[in-house]
Amino acid sequence: MNTERSDRAFERTVLKYAAGLCLGLLLLVAYPAYGDITARTDFATGRLAMHDATVLTTAYDSGWDSDSDWVTQQLSLRLDNGVEVTTPMSKTMIKVDEGDTVSVGFSHGRPVSVEGAYIRSDSALVTIGLLIASGALVLSVVYAVVIRRSAPGRKDPYTAGYVTQALLLYFVFGGLVPYGRYQGWRPVIGLLLATAIPLTIFWLRSRRPAPVPVSSPDNT
Repeated sequence: MNTERSDRAFERTVLKYAAGLCLGLLLLVAYPAYGDITARTDFATGRLAMHDATVLTTAYDSGWDSDSDWVTQQLSLRLDNGVEVTTPMSKTMIKVDEGDTVSVGFSHGRPVSVEGAYIRSDSALVTIGLLIASGALVLSVVYAVVIRRSAPGRKDPYTAGYVTQALLLYFVFGGLVPYGRYQGWRPVIGLLLATAIPLTIFWLRSRRPAPVPVSSPDNT
């Protein structure tokens, strides 16, 4: 009995921290995720606010990773209303020189396109944050159900297996989202499906009746 109470105390502690981590990450990534989604949607549907701009400066950065060399470009622009803006570093190369006039598209005040090319990169914070949140959410739900439905004779589920499923499925389903209008939804769709599938499997298994303990024969 003391061992069971100790186990349940541990599970309640894990549940508390996992749920807190999940909530914190969702709050942290909510705004940048909204920015990625609206930028992709506005660009794909032609709802950008367009301005002409003069190129003031161009800056480049380059490097090398495990796959290949990479080069990024950043433009400083003066809009037709006199406001100066700087585009984010982007791997999309725009062939312009200083003094050229270009067309710039904005989504909610953020530069999204230059000369019809999408220049924003999806937020790494959103991708990594929702990846960790998917594992924390699965862990929270599993432990919540285990604490509530604990019954003698029933073994506790292998929680690490469900969490691993969620992390792997997050990448699988996120990668299936097509490029274009819905690309900004990739991390969100990955989160939803990566948590729904392991939790459905867990729910189906938890509905099975607990095995009846076999009593030892009476040899008296």
